[in-house]
Amino acid sequence: MNSALRREVFNLPNYLTMARIVAIPGIVWLLVQDSPLTNLIAVSVFLLAALTDLLDGYLARRMGLDSALGKLLDPLADKILVSTVMIALVPLGRLEAWIPMVVIGREFTISGLRGMAAAEGMIIAAGQLGKEKTAYQMIGLAFLMAGGSAPLGWWPGASVYSLDQVGYVLILISVFYALVSAVEYLYRFTLAAMRREV
Repeated sequence: MNSALRREVFNLPNYLTMARIVAIPGIVWLLVQDSPLTNLIAVSVFLLAALTDLLDGYLARRMGLDSALGKLLDPLADKILVSTVMIALVPLGRLEAWIPMVVIGREFTISGLRGMAAAEGMIIAAGQLGKEKTAYQMIGLAFLMAGGSAPLGWWPGASVYSLDQVGYVLILISVFYALVSAVEYLYRFTLAAMRREV
């Protein structure tokens, strides 16, 4: 392996991204134990993993280590982390099954469109709505994970909101952003495709 390829693959930003992927089974295992202690550890590891998402991109730019592998792994790690945690929360009663179905379906659709765009030489940058969607997802999931076995949903006359409730509302907001950003991306994809045909 030549030095340029080694530098592109084996660098600190990529190590952080891969650490995020490696942490996912541990987070899920801790979640399914469903005890106050394991929930606390799970959310702590999840937040550390989310922090690496901010850190790896910053370091890649700062150290001049932007790479094709990093550009592939970074969004993939985010999608796997969010999707897996959402699925794990369903049997625990903290999320309804339709939510991860919508989120994962959206990710498959957008990934397919991005693949088609790349094959045609079209570059369609990620929009601001997509970034805000990810932020709401990460924060909402952290609240849901920290909520432990608190009941999901609103109840009459409640004067305070549980962590589960706050997390659930944030996840619903993220689903709205996910759908709107998908429509926005589809619109920009269609415009780019039409311009190529003219």
